[in-house]
This record gives sequence, C-alpha cells and structure tokens, in this order.
Amino acid sequence: MNGTRVKLDVALTIDSATVLSHTESAVAVIDVLRATSTVSKALHSKASSVFPVSGLEAAKEAAMTLAPALLCGERLGVRPEGFDLGNSPLEYGEDAVAGKKLVLATTNGTKALDRYSDARLLTAASLLNATAVAEYLLSTGRDMILVCAGQDGTFGAEDAICAGMMVERMIKEGVLMTDPAWMALTAYRACRHDLAGSIKKCDHAGYLIEEGFEQDVEYCSKADILNVVPVATVLEGRTAVVRA
Repeated sequence: MNGTRVKLDVALTIDSATVLSHTESAVAVIDVLRATSTVSKALHSKASSVFPVSGLEAAKEAAMTLAPALLCGERLGVRPEGFDLGNSPLEYGEDAVAGKKLVLATTNGTKALDRYSDARLLTAASLLNATAVAEYLLSTGRDMILVCAGQDGTFGAEDAICAGMMVERMIKEGVLMTDPAWMALTAYRACRHDLAGSIKKCDHAGYLIEEGFEQDVEYCSKADILNVVPVATVLEGRTAVVRA
C-alpha cells in the first residue's frame, strides 16, 4: 500500500458522519436485508446492469426511459403492484435476469446508493459477497468507508455485522480503523459462529419472517457464496451498478 496505512471507517447509519470524505474514498453500501444482496445476486446471475433509484415513481419513469428494462423493488418489503420483480434475491436467477437491465427501488439500500453516488468509488456489499468486495476495496489503495443502510435512518444490526466481517478481512492488511469500525468488528466477532441465528434476531429479519420471507433471511445470511463485486458507473446518463 505504498507505505501509507489506509484508513477504514464505518457509518453505522446512512446519516452517520465519518472522519473521511466519501468523495475521496472507496465506499461500500451494505443492506443485507435485502437490497445489496439482491444487487449482488442479480449481477451474479448475469444481469447486464442495475439502476438503483430512490422512489417507486422514479423507478417507473426510469424503466420507461431505459426500456426494455425490468421494473423491480419493494415497499414495506413487498413487491408493488405492476412491478416485474420484488426485492427477494431468490427471484433473481439467470432465467429471470440474464442479459437484462434492471431498475431497482427499495426502502433503504437504493437510497443509500443514491446518497453516496458521488463517492470516488462506490460498491455494493452484503454477506453474500463480503470478502470479494473487501479485497476489491483494499486493492484500490484508497481510504474506505463502509455504509450501513439500516432501516429508515436507524441502526440495523445485520448491516453492522456485515461491515464487521469486512473489517476483519481488511485489518489483516494493516489498515487503520476508526471506533465505529472497531464496534462493527466486535459485533461480527460476537456472532460469527452463528451468523444465520444472529441475523434472525435482528428487528428487520423478524419483520421479513412475519411477512413470509424467511427463506430470504436465511439466504442473505450466507457468507461469501458469491464472487461478485458490484461497482457504480454511469450508463445512459444514470447511475448504474455493474459487475467489476
């Protein structure tokens, strides 16, 4: 790393201040349940691109502009009427998305991606691809920020656990971590021997299970099953996420 120790910070909520400037840093947005898990699965399944947007109406307009494109997303965890796909990563197999453009609107994750769209480098991370993204961020040699999307601006433990997993991969390379990064690492180490059981105890996991998405929670709790790094770029004048 050119003899300079890289700094690593964690924003424990989307609005948390960090000691680093995101416009000069490599940023990973984390929304384990479920947006960044869905983005990762979609790109693993050979979707050509994912266009994250903040609202349902914006998603409809973008899908029309980008046509042909699949209209995807959720509100209150459920696929809105008229949308092609929801926010379940299990819906995003190759048969559904290979070679296609997707427009995705979710309650938290796509808002976080939009919020940090002016980062020097922007990626999407989840437990599914945590190590792949951590290694990619390290390879840039830049200071790094892991952003936990959380729930409506509040803390989401599942995202902090994922951030902590990434921190553990990174500190082996001698990076300097901030207090929030250390807290995330501590959270991950407390539950790494039973990630699935720990994730199920999180508030949003309980809500999704009540809504019938227990299989999603179980799938999103799997660590490092996808070797894919989603990175943001600009396509057709819009922010898009593609495979690195």
